[in-house]
Amino acid sequence: MDAKTVVERFLKINRTLGLVTGVWPYQNARTKLIGRVWSLAIMFTCVLTQTAYLVSFPNVDGAVNGMPYYIAAAGAFLKMGNYFMDEFKLKSMLNHIFNDWAAVESKEEYDIMISYSRRGVLSMLGYLLHIFFPLICFTCFIPVPPLLDIFLPLNESRDRIFIYPAYYWVDNDRHYVPIIAHMIIISYSACCIYCACDTNYVYAVQHACALLAVTKHRFKNANNNLPAHDTRFTERVKYKNVCHSIQAHQRALKYLELIENNHHTYLFISMGMLITAVSVSLLKVASGDHETQWIVHCSFSIALLFHIFVLTVQGQFVINSLHEVYNAICESAWYKCSPKTQALYVLSLRSCLNPPLLTAGGMITLNLRSFAEIIKACVSYYTVMQTK
Repeated sequence: MDAKTVVERFLKINRTLGLVTGVWPYQNARTKLIGRVWSLAIMFTCVLTQTAYLVSFPNVDGAVNGMPYYIAAAGAFLKMGNYFMDEFKLKSMLNHIFNDWAAVESKEEYDIMISYSRRGVLSMLGYLLHIFFPLICFTCFIPVPPLLDIFLPLNESRDRIFIYPAYYWVDNDRHYVPIIAHMIIISYSACCIYCACDTNYVYAVQHACALLAVTKHRFKNANNNLPAHDTRFTERVKYKNVCHSIQAHQRALKYLELIENNHHTYLFISMGMLITAVSVSLLKVASGDHETQWIVHCSFSIALLFHIFVLTVQGQFVINSLHEVYNAICESAWYKCSPKTQALYVLSLRSCLNPPLLTAGGMITLNLRSFAEIIKACVSYYTVMQTK
């Protein structure tokens, strides 16, 4: 399968969002510049208005109320910087994907690659859903207070809903429509930036799992369907098949190292920011001071929690695939091979003992256990803040 077909079948989401935000490395320089300038400019206005709110209302409640959204805006700059500053990172991962598809040798391996690519597409769709669905629902809820004032009026107007705390140097009630329109544009732009960057990470991890699945397939079938009448020829074929399996294993581990090297610092900073944002968001959800804004904090908190889950579960996918490769090597008929071939199995098992894993700065191994620990830390920080 050539690169164009791979993009059309499995990377259409990545390409579309990348073209909009300027992340896609294969677009022409002009559209890339326009997308990047637009993304940076619109997020700069978000940070500017949020900073103006903190300066205009310098109190603890204002800082706590705006901190999760401030972190979300900073996260957009972080994600853009991870790909804007070193575009070669993303391009190298995508080129590796295209080369791997071009090197598929059998129908069985092709089917394995297809199944994991489809799983990658489903993972990306799930990521898009968890980002955009709460925002769409909340966008539909924004006009409810003005409509209720018209059809079910009270003695006073109901409080208007704002997506995040911001100061625009004008009267919020008189200029509500342009202010909320600007906030909606910023919110959808930030969602596009998040999705454009993280969908590449999600698909790259699923591709690494596909390479490990191909490795498992080769090890399981290295000693199958071989002629029994010529022992010397059979041993040569076994040795060649095991070498072929080791090559696939090395290629998969090399790609995992590439993903880790491109994302470990970015993931470490992201995890720290997400822990802070979730802790403060839980505080606002528990307080429930402003009923009209409570649904905003709830939706935002759920999106943050799912975002942490998506980033950490990718590491669990890798760990599971690595364990499957290890078990496939152990369960293969290595005992029927010559000592020369058995030595290759020993080396393969040795490489499985310290495989490259997805980490946050090399300090936090990403898996479901670390997800539980992160949530526990968020709740602990929330409890500390609530007591003060």
